[in-house]
Amino acid sequence: MLAALCLAMVFALCLTSFVALAYTSLTMSTRNVLSTHGVELAEAGLENALYSENFGDWTTASWTSTGGGSGKTTTLTGFTFENGATGSVTLNVSNYASSTPLITSEAPVSVVVLPEPPPVDVHDAVVQSPKFSE
Repeated sequence: MLAALCLAMVFALCLTSFVALAYTSLTMSTRNVLSTHGVELAEAGLENALYSENFGDWTTASWTSTGGGSGKTTTLTGFTFENGATGSVTLNVSNYASSTPLITSEAPVSVVVLPEPPPVDVHDAVVQSPKFSE
């Protein structure tokens, strides 16, 4: 009987550790996916800015003048992803009329907040042995 109780405690500890590991893995993979989405959006923004720079077409993404007319800026919104995350791209082009413009692209992606798992304390578990009638 004592051996079964000890074995049950070992299984409970192993299961608790596995659940904690699975949750940590889920959190890290979600962060990795959102980071990849951010990089993809930033690249799409750079392509948009390069198109506008190469063809001199600053009307495609509602560009506005900044820096006394030497820069352009715009924000592209409405990006949604399959896991409920949303993103946007903010583009800034400094010295757009020169031969060496500086293009910056920022693409924040909203973080899907996962709920914290409830703490599990194996020591608080109450194990009762069955009562046998005589």
